Amino acid sequence: MVNKIVHVIIGSFFLASGLSLLFKIAFNSRIGYLFIVFFALIAYLLSSQESVKHVWRRTFIFLSVESFLMPLAGVFGVLNSNAIKSGEFANVIGGLFAGGVMVVILGITGLVLGIVFLLIGLLVFRIPQNKNK
Repeated sequence: MVNKIVHVIIGSFFLASGLSLLFKIAFNSRIGYLFIVFFALIAYLLSSQESVKHVWRRTFIFLSVESFLMPLAGVFGVLNSNAIKSGEFANVIGGLFAGGVMVVILGITGLVLGIVFLLIGLLVFRIPQNKNK
């Protein structure tokens, strides 16, 4: 039981960190209280899993979803940036160019990390099915 609690805490920390980072990129918000809320919610969801293997499988699948959402967070971050909101032509063009570069980098990183986390979650922590029916 203690072993499962430790794994739930570690998995919740990873997932809450990723979600807080996504919200920081997308909405430029303070992440202190968001981290605590996400940590508590994710710990509750992961603690309902049957075993440690289920906890880590669910953690890596959620991490892959977070990674696939990174480019979307970048788009929201570009649209919420001060350069875009300023209204001056040079600032808007510069903000869009820099934001486009950021979204492409986040897209490539998110795609690679998402695929890696999804493969780890689905293949490494595979749960054997009961063949007896």
